[in-house]
Amino acid sequence: MSPFGLLRRMMEDMDQLFTGFGGRGLATRSGVLDEGLWSPQVDVMVRNGNLIVKADLPGMKQEDIHVELLKDLLVIEGERSFEVEEEEETEGVWSLERSTGSFRRAIPIPEDIDTETVQANFENGVLEISLKLPEEVVQGKRIEVKGGSSEKARLKPGKPIH
Repeated sequence: MSPFGLLRRMMEDMDQLFTGFGGRGLATRSGVLDEGLWSPQVDVMVRNGNLIVKADLPGMKQEDIHVELLKDLLVIEGERSFEVEEEEETEGVWSLERSTGSFRRAIPIPEDIDTETVQANFENGVLEISLKLPEEVVQGKRIEVKGGSSEKARLKPGKPIH
């Protein structure tokens, strides 16, 4: 399984864990949760030895966004609100679909992240966080497959089997 598959699986497991305790989970497919909660869309990728996390936070101000790095989690939280103009209140509102309220996203990260080089930048409604990955995570580790009695099972991964 790829590192992205592992991260996705861990996020799904955490979502199920919170749902199992009577919560509403951390996110939904639509990105909107009940009771004034919403969940921004987040991309997690590896680029140049860094774990890059991008979160779409349109309509938010930099001072309303809080980022915290825990032992094995990157936590992004904040609150988004839209002001209804006085004219809109008196004229009535046809439809409001933009999500408002508090959000909290917890993204699992590998242990041993270099906490001294973490950078966060917020521009044009997109928060980008860069975390330096440990060398062993970047390079990966080849695992020898053991077991079975056939010669094919004893070959090292990556070698063609004839």
